Amino acid sequence: MTQSRQTVSAAEVAEARPVYQAGLETTGRAFYVVIERDEDDFYVGEIPQLRACYSQGKTLDELMSNIKEVIDLCLEREGVLP
Repeated sequence: MTQSRQTVSAAEVAEARPVYQAGLETTGRAFYVVIERDEDDFYVGEIPQLRACYSQGKTLDELMSNIKEVIDLCLEREGVLP
């Protein structure tokens, strides 16, 4: 198996946006939320356990409120919720 390496310049490292993880419990289940800040300073959150489950918000509170709604929609789409 061949491993590839990616070279990153110092400028790219300086521009990198931090990624955060948070725990969230909704619908009786716990989920990880991966949170990043985009170029417009919005918080963008993704739930890795659910396919295509992500949202955004101007503040962390807005993001977490939005992501809870999206989790319900994703679970409903996958047939987990009625």
